[in-house]
Amino acid sequence: LGLLSGGRTGKTVALRSDMDALAIAEANDIPYKSKNPGVMHACGHDGHTAMLLGAAKILSQMRNDISGTVKFIFQPAEEIGLGALRLIDSGVMEGVDALLGVHLWPDLPSGKVSLVPGPRMASADKIKITVRGKSGHGSMPHQGIDAILAASAIIMNLQSISSREISPLEPAVITIGKVIGGTSWNITCDEVTLEGTTRCFSHEVRKSFPSVIERVVKNTAASFRAQAELDYIPIVAPLINDAFVAQTAAASLQKLFGNSVVGEIEKVMGGEDFSFLCEKSPGAMAFVGTGNPEKKSDYPLHNDKFNIDEDVLPIGSALYAQFALDFLK
Repeated sequence: LGLLSGGRTGKTVALRSDMDALAIAEANDIPYKSKNPGVMHACGHDGHTAMLLGAAKILSQMRNDISGTVKFIFQPAEEIGLGALRLIDSGVMEGVDALLGVHLWPDLPSGKVSLVPGPRMASADKIKITVRGKSGHGSMPHQGIDAILAASAIIMNLQSISSREISPLEPAVITIGKVIGGTSWNITCDEVTLEGTTRCFSHEVRKSFPSVIERVVKNTAASFRAQAELDYIPIVAPLINDAFVAQTAAASLQKLFGNSVVGEIEKVMGGEDFSFLCEKSPGAMAFVGTGNPEKKSDYPLHNDKFNIDEDVLPIGSALYAQFALDFLK
């Protein structure tokens, strides 16, 4: 955490970047290639850190023009959804009146910036379902209780939640990505474990997921004489840009670059624990495009060839700094 006190008293604005990397072996041949085998910055966090350091340098040279305090937040552990909560627990967000984050985005052309109010990134929670039956000989299935059959029905029935229990105007996803079960080709399976994720942009929908999923899971299992338990693990809330903060930051962007950098991206089902910080203070996330095929910086996030267009970093630094000045005025 960096603190900068301005020449005059006033409110407090926080600027946040995340710092952590991913357990991916880098395939790029670049001067700043990861020096740690099996670990790389595959989500642009090195660029985020560089942009915020740039903003800190700019604002430090303009201290007398600042009315209030600027907090520079360098956050660890975003990729596992724990860093923001640790910051909150340590008191970093106390006294913060507004918050801005910047994320590099390869699906947006280099130099373009998407900065709008409303939902931007989805919640991202984990579900674990344990289905228990009774083992037996595969040739005499009536003597056992087939946990695989019950689990298969659960996987199918879960899809009815988003299609029949949630408004079609509310995007919602329930995905089972991992299935573990069975010991042999000729034995009725007695236990299956399912793991997956839920995604949505609504706090209300997210709140309803555990009870609705549990009802479908338990009742479906019971119809096959099996039993099932749900472990619902909250990880990240939806990221919803505050209207006033987003509009203020968009005006700062306009002041700096006019309309030349304005770009648009759809909200995405990926998660961001920046959302927890936004629950403590009005905040917004800006997405700075880094997609440039000629520079091979258009690979998707979390890809082993992900790279950034370094020429866009001054845009993020300038936006951070200008927003801080404008909000505090």
